[in-house]
Formats: sequence, structure tokens, C-alpha cells
Amino acid sequence: HPEDPERLNAIFRAVHSIKGNGGMFGFDDIVRFAHGYESLLDDLRAGRIEPRPGLTGLLLRACDMLKSLVAAARDPGSGRIPGSAELASEA
Repeated sequence: HPEDPERLNAIFRAVHSIKGNGGMFGFDDIVRFAHGYESLLDDLRAGRIEPRPGLTGLLLRACDMLKSLVAAARDPGSGRIPGSAELASEA
């Protein structure tokens, strides 16, 4: 288990909230990506996966991607965010 489970729980809750709000407003890209991110975080919280080299970097890139998807939702003219599907497949 991670050294600070409450920090991991807080990140999980934030991603879960973003996913729920994205779904409520029809932002399907946010929902799909956040679902995968949330699943990875839940597996980590539950001990189904152990921290491994590269996982921290993946989680930080996922956070950046989620921020980009939220920014794109605020500005619908910006289009789809490239790379979200590829990042999700790394988990």
C-alpha cells in the first residue's frame, strides 16, 4: 500500500467527482478517461496492484490529461485532446 493512503483517497475522490460531473453534463471524453484513471487509483488503493517504476509518472500524466480534457470542455472549439486513449492504455 502507498505510504499515504489518505492522499491517494483524496485523489480518487477528486477524479470520481470530475467523472460524475462530466457525465452529468455530457462530456463523454472526460467520463471515459476519468473512469480508467479512477479504476487504476482504486486498484492501487485496494492493493490489487503494487507501486512500480513508472507508475508515479503515469499518474501525473493522467492528471495532466484530465486537466486538458476539462479545459477542452470549457472551450468546445478546441477539439478533441490527442493522446488520451493512448495514455489510458498504459495503465
